[in-house]
Parts: sequence; structure tokens; C-alpha cells
Amino acid sequence: MEEEVRKVLRLTVRGVLAVALALVVLPFGTPQANPPGAPSGKLAFKFNYIAVPPDTHESVGCGDGHRVFTELGAAGVIVWTLDANSPIHVDDCLAQSIDGDPATIFADAAGTYTVWVRIHGPNKPGNTLDICRSVDQDFTECELGSVNLSRTGTDRFRFPTKLFDTNLQNEFWLLDPGTNFRIAEVRLYQAS
Repeated sequence: MEEEVRKVLRLTVRGVLAVALALVVLPFGTPQANPPGAPSGKLAFKFNYIAVPPDTHESVGCGDGHRVFTELGAAGVIVWTLDANSPIHVDDCLAQSIDGDPATIFADAAGTYTVWVRIHGPNKPGNTLDICRSVDQDFTECELGSVNLSRTGTDRFRFPTKLFDTNLQNEFWLLDPGTNFRIAEVRLYQAS
């Protein structure tokens, strides 16, 4: 009986060592699969659009340039600026509902990035986000596309018009959240 216990322990130890060795040998940082419905190609940049309660603005951080904030229930504007000399980055992560100015993101290539957006959070009414992409900031038209995302319906969308497809130096987004909206993920993909 004692010999059988020793055999089981040896096999268990060997199994643990084999798993540990496999974890050490496997490469870390391997590319992860894109979420369902996302475009094929290389993920070039992503950020989260987050609604925060009033009077909590001082406690938010830009998350190493991967977060943009608006106030709960308030629409926000993001100004995308084309700058070939600067990598994609969030320059101002606060929408005008928080600091009076639109959020600003710089991107480095025209007509290259496919835009994909997914809404997160609870699956209940009011968790919605309307996005209007425009060539100017008056938003009378959504010339570059629009979508209404909802956790109770369409929760992800791929825009047919690529970022800066119009060869303009700027593109403007109006993001109008519903009463229960908290977070959306915005991803930019490049063709392989």
C-alpha cells in the first residue's frame, strides 16, 4: 500500500513538473484571437470609452493613453487628428462634459484603419451608445457612418468607412450614451 502511494506521488510530482516546464517553454505575449465579429488583420490600437459619475473626474486616469472619459448620461465628442509624424495616441482623454473641450486622438495614416466598436456592460435597456462619425463638428449629418449599439440588440459594429478615408486632416465623432451606458471598446485594425 505504501509503495502505491509513493508511485502516485511520483506521478503527481512528474505531472506538475511537466506542466511547469511547458509553461516555461511556451512563448509569452503570443497574439490573441480577435473577438467574434472583429475584422481580420492586425490590431493597431484600442481604447475604452467610459462614462463616469459626476464629481469623480479628478480620480480618472487616461490608462496609458487607452481610455477616454465622458460624464454619465452626457454626450461626448472625440476629435481624430491625422498626423503622419505621430503614432496613434490619446492626447486628451476627457470629453467636453468633463472639462469643456472634446477628447483628442492622433492617428498616423489615412484610409488604413478599420474601425470596430463593441459595447460592454449589463444586458439591460439603456445600455446604449449612438455614434455619429462626421467630417465636421456640427453633426448635422453622419457622413462617415453612424450606429446605435445596444446590449439588448446589436452590441458590436464594424464601420464600412475607414478612419480618414475622406483625406481630411480631422474626423469628428459624437458619442451619445444611454442612461445605463458604462463602457465601449473601440479598436482600429490594419489589413495584414
